[in-house]
Parts: sequence; structure tokens; C-alpha cells
Amino acid sequence: MMEMEFLNIEKKEKTFSKTFFVVLIGILQGFLAVCVSTGMLPGYFAWLQILLALTTVIFLDPYDALLSLIISIPFYLALPNPKFDSLSGWRIAVIFVFLGWFVKDRIWKKHLFKAEFWKDVYKRLAVWDKYILFFAVIAAVSILFEPFRIVGLKKFLFLANAYLIYLLMLVIAKNKEQVIGYIKAFCFSAMAIIALGYIQFIATFFSSTYHFWQYWATVISRSYYGSVLSDSLVYSNSWFSFNTGGAPSLRMFSILPDSHAFALVGVLVLAPLFYLLQQTQSKSQRKIYWASIIFTVISIGLSGTRGAWAGLVVPAIFWLYMRYKNISKKELYIFSSAFIFFILFVVCSPFVQKIFSDFEKGHNSGNFLTRAESIYDLQESSNKGRILIWEHTLAYDLKHPVLGSGLGNFVITLNPGSKDYNSLANANEKEFNLPGRYITAHDLYLDVLSETGIFGLLAFLLYFWKICKTHWQAIRTKTNPWFVYEFFILVWIVGYSLFDGTLINDRVLLYFLVGLAISAIFLKDELNKA
Repeated sequence: MMEMEFLNIEKKEKTFSKTFFVVLIGILQGFLAVCVSTGMLPGYFAWLQILLALTTVIFLDPYDALLSLIISIPFYLALPNPKFDSLSGWRIAVIFVFLGWFVKDRIWKKHLFKAEFWKDVYKRLAVWDKYILFFAVIAAVSILFEPFRIVGLKKFLFLANAYLIYLLMLVIAKNKEQVIGYIKAFCFSAMAIIALGYIQFIATFFSSTYHFWQYWATVISRSYYGSVLSDSLVYSNSWFSFNTGGAPSLRMFSILPDSHAFALVGVLVLAPLFYLLQQTQSKSQRKIYWASIIFTVISIGLSGTRGAWAGLVVPAIFWLYMRYKNISKKELYIFSSAFIFFILFVVCSPFVQKIFSDFEKGHNSGNFLTRAESIYDLQESSNKGRILIWEHTLAYDLKHPVLGSGLGNFVITLNPGSKDYNSLANANEKEFNLPGRYITAHDLYLDVLSETGIFGLLAFLLYFWKICKTHWQAIRTKTNPWFVYEFFILVWIVGYSLFDGTLINDRVLLYFLVGLAISAIFLKDELNKA
């Protein structure tokens, strides 16, 4: 039987040439993304990103190829093709890495058709993975009974495609140094999105609202997400907040389709940044990590995403409890520093926004305090729209509690009984000013309930519950500080998901799974030491 090897004592030293090659590929991926997304190169040059991904698989070992993939997450563009308008390059890159691992580790020689092999693979999974397998079965069954099966199958394949990066991280990592490599790649990758967010934000200082909006929608976003979403962003997006009696307020959203996804990327990258900050003894590195944390916290504020702000209440409650119980003092101090900085940033927002407004041309950045206060204003346009869609969704769920609409078929909750998917998906819903395909329940749990029914929601909630419970137990019994930071981020996301379903955005989902894989590997290492 194939032996399990999680974090072997043996260390595999990477040569300088391999490290240089991984970094070089990341730089080239970024260069291609800039050239294509700004229109300097035709769209079909995005296929060169796939060639670069294939190069890493051929010339590097599976671990380095996977590092290159994680680093390149911000740069993968939509691959121009008539059939799949929004097919992102990362989806093919993940499959390449999987095939490279399969071939180079000679998996086909390890008794693929024997039960022992699959039992061993199952043992590699974390304790929470059996619940996502349960959810996958329910989602697959829902597809059989839904009206638009092809749409459901596409979403199922998308989720499986993303989950593959999680599985690859579990089976490829062989020692702690490689897991640290994952964490550093995670930080570099997500911080590239944060940095691009500041570039996007600063760019608006030198353009009118209208010209910035149209350029970003028709050029940048078209390259990243395809023509269909680009055409929608021309007239409807979440890039600006609307304040009663005032001009629209700019949000920070980087290369992502909306500010909600950007805020979640900022939340997710805090755990690896905190971990590396605590682990390093270098003063220069500590300054870099602190600066990264501060700029990330500011970016979450500048995203204007009230759900992310409100979701912070959940980790704050656990923070107070852990202080009271005297649990993990050092980790609490580091987390509280970022938390307090965020509060100060919001409190000082009138002054901050005054500085921004002195630079801006033709639009207003609003006021963070006013934006935060609007969380409780049920008459505010965004809140009214969210409540309206919750009413629509719950009414449908009460009539279809078992199977729901079917995975990926949320669109029919708005117009039950329709048989034409294209008309539903492309029709602009006047109540929400969006094509049907882009409307969600604005609540991750309601999304799951609507598409997979009560049993799908139960499996999904058990999945999240087991993840959070396992991290909480690890905080109480293990010495690895990673679990403290990741736990805070996880419960933050659990709280935020009450107000939006953005976790399913492709890049957000990838970062979530990367962080979860790191937890799973560390957990296995702790169990093996016990």
C-alpha cells in the first residue's frame, strides 16, 4: 500500500534556478495580463498564458508548478473562444498541474484499481472533506431534476475544477518548508490583487467617473471575464456606492468583477500575513508584513463593502472571548492591532475622504461613516434590493424545499416555470438592474438552499461547521499559530456570507481553498506528531 507522507522530516532543497524560474513565470504571466487587458496586445495572446503554465509542468516538479499556479492566480485572463466566453486560464492550468503530478509521480503504477489506494487517498483528506463530498452528491442529484442541466453541469465542473487545487496541495506537499512556500505564494498572489486595487483607485484621480467606468468595463474587465459580463458592467456594477443626496462614492475593486470579491480577497490574505509576521525574526521582513497588513486593512475599508465590515463582528466576539479566557495571547495581540487600525481608519474617514476628494476629478468618494451607518437603513437602495431578493428567494424555497431549482439554476427562482434559459439569463431584471444570470440571493446560505434544497444546505452548513470547529479545537490543543489566524478569517467569512454569496467568485474561492489546504496539511502534521 502506498505510504502516506505529510510533512516528511526529509527536506527537499530547491535550487536557485527553480526558484528563479517560478518567479520569472509569474512575472511573464503578469506582463501578459497587463498587455492584453489594456489592449496593447490582441485578446488571443491570452492563450500564451496556457503555454507558460504548460512550460512549468514540463520543466518543473509538481510542487514548483503548483507554486507558479498560485502566484499567477491574479493574472489569468479569459480565453477568447466562441463557446465559453468567460473560461479563465487558471482552469486549464490546474488540470495541467494535476496531469504533471500524475505522470511525474507515476501515480498509474500505484494500484489505481485497488481499494487500498483509494482508502489511502481518503485518509489524506481533512475531517471536513467528507461533508463537501456529501454536498457534491446532493448537487449532482439536483442536476438530474433541474430544467437547465447543462448550466448545472457547468457550475459543478467549475466547483470541482477549483477544488482540485486544494486536493493537489494536500498530496504534493512533503515537508513544512513546502507548506511555508504555499503561504508565501498565497501572500504574493493576493497582495498583487491588493496592489492592483490601489493602482485602479489612483487611476480614477486622473479621469472622470464616466471615462474610468467605461474604460474599465469594456477593456480591462472584458479581458478578465469575457464579453457578456463586460457588457453588463457598462450599465450596472458595484464599483460605486450611492449616498442619499450625494454623488456616487468610489470603491476599490482591483481587477475583480466587483468590490465584494475584492474585500474578501483582502480578508483571506490576512491569515498568511499574520502567520509570516509572527514566524519571522527579521526586522526588515516584519516591516514589510506590517505594511502589507495595514494596506490590506485600508483596502477593505476602501472597498465600501458593508457586509465585510458587518461580518467583522463575528471574529470580534471570539476575540473578546479568547481574551477573557486567556487563549493565544500573542496571536490576539497581532490580530487586535489590525482590528483597531481598521476602526481608527473608519472613524477618521471624513478626514481621509477630504484628502481623496482634493485629488479627484468629477466624482466624490463619500464618507465611510455615512456608508457604515447605511447598514441599518432599510430604505437605502442596496438594502431595499437585498431585502426584495430575499423575499423572492424565500418564497421560492418554501415551494421547492427538497431539490431547489438545481445547481446553477438560481435564475429560475425569479421567474419559475420558464423554459428558455437564454431569455432568462440575458433579460435585464428591472428590479435589480442586472441580467438574470448575475443575480444571486445576496446570502450564500440562501443561494445554496435555493439551488440544492434543504439537504444541500445541511451538508454545506456541516462543512462550514466542521471547518470552524476543527480550527477552534486546534487553537485549544495545538501550538501552531496558523489555526488562530485562519479561524478568525473563517468566522469572518461565515458572518459576511449572510449578506452575500461572493465566496463562489472564482479567485475568492481559489484563495479560500488555498488557505483551507494549508490548514489541512498543518492539522495532519500535528496529528502525526501526537
